[in-house]
Amino acid sequence: MAKKVRTANFKDFESYTTNGRFVRIAGDMIESQAWQQLDAFERDLYLHIKNKFRVNQRGESNERNISFTYREGQELMSKARFTKSLDKLIEVGLIDLVGLWRHSKKPTIFGLSARWRDYGTDSFTKQVRSKAKCPYSGGPKRK
Repeated sequence: MAKKVRTANFKDFESYTTNGRFVRIAGDMIESQAWQQLDAFERDLYLHIKNKFRVNQRGESNERNISFTYREGQELMSKARFTKSLDKLIEVGLIDLVGLWRHSKKPTIFGLSARWRDYGTDSFTKQVRSKAKCPYSGGPKRK
């Protein structure tokens, strides 16, 4: 017997099609202290990152292997705003930085995180994105 394919049957105001993709954000996340710390840019960026989350038919997902390039981010907002938003999402525990290859053409790899549940408590595990340092800063001044 063939497996029955479920359809989402979205309403007209939810999607262009009746079987479109969706991004699921649970109510407890929206009510969390971590989510309340975010501004509109940071929430928008999180939704775009979460939109890249996939689960295949075998149940395997890419939750720790989501690539998001700085070019993609700069299509959404300015470079400074994008990096500030990334830092905030990492700071509150909504995403983790999994792979960062500076000065290469490889995309940055992010992972969706559950650290946000502990945000604001003593058991919260902090992660910070390392900043690139200019090789000329701190040296003698040129004349």
